[in-house]
Amino acid sequence: MPVSLKCPNCGAGLTAPAGAARMTCEYCGNQINLQGPPSGQPPRPEARPQGQLLIPPQQASDAARRVVISLAVGMAVLGVVSSLVIFLVTRSITSSVESAVGAANPGVAVPAIPGFGENSGIPGLAADQFPLWDSVGGQPIPAEIGGKAAFLGRIRVMPSDELYFLLGDAQSGAVLQRLGPYGTYNDGYRHTHAAIAGTRAAISDFQAKLHLVDLESGAEAKVLDLSDRAELVCAAADGSTFWIRQVDKRELLVDPKGGELREGERPEGCVDATEEAWPLIPSGPQRKALARVDKKIDGFESERILEEGELRVAAGHKHPGTAIPQAVGLDRDDGLRWRVDVPTIDPMRARERSNEHDALAAGRYVTIYGEGSKAWHVTAIDAATGDRLWDVPLRVIFAVDSIDGVVATDRHVFVTRTSSLEILDATSGALLATIGRESYED
Repeated sequence: MPVSLKCPNCGAGLTAPAGAARMTCEYCGNQINLQGPPSGQPPRPEARPQGQLLIPPQQASDAARRVVISLAVGMAVLGVVSSLVIFLVTRSITSSVESAVGAANPGVAVPAIPGFGENSGIPGLAADQFPLWDSVGGQPIPAEIGGKAAFLGRIRVMPSDELYFLLGDAQSGAVLQRLGPYGTYNDGYRHTHAAIAGTRAAISDFQAKLHLVDLESGAEAKVLDLSDRAELVCAAADGSTFWIRQVDKRELLVDPKGGELREGERPEGCVDATEEAWPLIPSGPQRKALARVDKKIDGFESERILEEGELRVAAGHKHPGTAIPQAVGLDRDDGLRWRVDVPTIDPMRARERSNEHDALAAGRYVTIYGEGSKAWHVTAIDAATGDRLWDVPLRVIFAVDSIDGVVATDRHVFVTRTSSLEILDATSGALLATIGRESYED
């Protein structure tokens, strides 16, 4: 009767003809000896001269050809499927965003920007163009223009992927000025920075130029030639000067009005929009400050300390154990004033250590936390007492959704998401506007 066995060379399952002494593997061409060793002895592998080709050349060529064809067909099918998915998602985003936003937030004025139905509030963009908020360019920069609260931030205009800056009304999200373009994202994502001093903006580009722009009119006042691309651009806290650090490590002070350049050190309170006050790896003094707090407060591990006047808040999590997001109020000697769990939901449903971004302004400590696998909340706490002021869930986005930053003023909270910016009322948490292209789950 036929005997089932495996080829000792390629492992293929075979059926040997009854009574046969040898057979050839139909998959790899190996010659198999079917005359087994005497009972009780293990089979011995067939000796082959070193370098012996187990597969006849013609069979090897045919096999290789089949592999190449299979790979080519597979890649082609994958490409078609990927293109179809992208097309369908893009169509869905374009057609559904406006109605979804209105349904989820009745009465909320959504800024008229490409990607939100037929509205187009950004001047100069064609009907097939749309913006993505670009957090790689830093957090939104609050400003006061014409007596109104405003903000400046970087966007990518697709499909050309050009970099612009938008000046927007913080209360409504309406676009006040569109500045640029300043090259493509690939050209300038590392070297296109902005800062505000009074009503002047300084914007660097990948061609080693610095553009001084009047924000009230949107007109370019001056274009300065630098000796290298900019690495950082910021403004002194009093708005008296811009400061630039170039890739060649030169440090320059720039007069906002006249544009005069001179060598100079970084002014006090001069922070580039891309810089974190508390980086992922804190500085030596920052680590010492955190260690002092952790030593005084049991069951808490601090990650950042925010200060505003006499108010101090440490952000961190429960430790040891489940890393529930927590915040503590501190006095000037790191003594405990108050301590709260950041989530208002069941703390065990909150994502561990998800309070990654926060801000302290006008006595309000504003931070975020995650719920489940996808949802996000923004919450505000009285920095003096620890009392909860408000807690609002952000709308769930049908996309990869991360929170890249939180900026707060006395009137507004700016939350940077994957490709959009949400503006909330600082006193209530109510959504005021959304900038950028996104879609929402039902």
